[in-house]
Amino acid sequence: MLLLLPIVLIPISFLVVSGDLDVSGITTLGGNLVVSGDLDINGTGTHDIFGTVSLDNVAVAGIVTAVDFNSTSDQSLKTNINTVNNALDIVNELRGVSFDWKETGKPSYGVIAQELEKVLPALVSDTNIKSVNYNGIIGVLIESIKELSEEIEKLKNDK
Repeated sequence: MLLLLPIVLIPISFLVVSGDLDVSGITTLGGNLVVSGDLDINGTGTHDIFGTVSLDNVAVAGIVTAVDFNSTSDQSLKTNINTVNNALDIVNELRGVSFDWKETGKPSYGVIAQELEKVLPALVSDTNIKSVNYNGIIGVLIESIKELSEEIEKLKNDK
């Protein structure tokens, strides 16, 4: 395991870690980062990585901010592809909630993992503290909107 302590400047262009990497304090890496274990970023410091980042798992205690997030979705990586059926029924089983985070008191919106797990179990992690794959909800929402659109068109045509 490589442990980077507060105020660490790494003036190298490429860092490879074959175990876990724990980072706290202020860290700047001006090149590529490859971690074949877990990357844990703790504290309120600044962590800047400029270049390509290749990681197995990332755990961040706090808010992650970026210009954009892309999720791999290439058809060549998928099998058993099916359009979501009865998407409106699925959405009607979901509950969107507003809440405050216990740790920070900050208000937020989302779903409750344990509730989502009953409807779309594949989107909830099987860990002690559950997490949600919010991207997975998007396909269901798209198909539910299409179903609603069809119903609206039927109602317009029946007039």
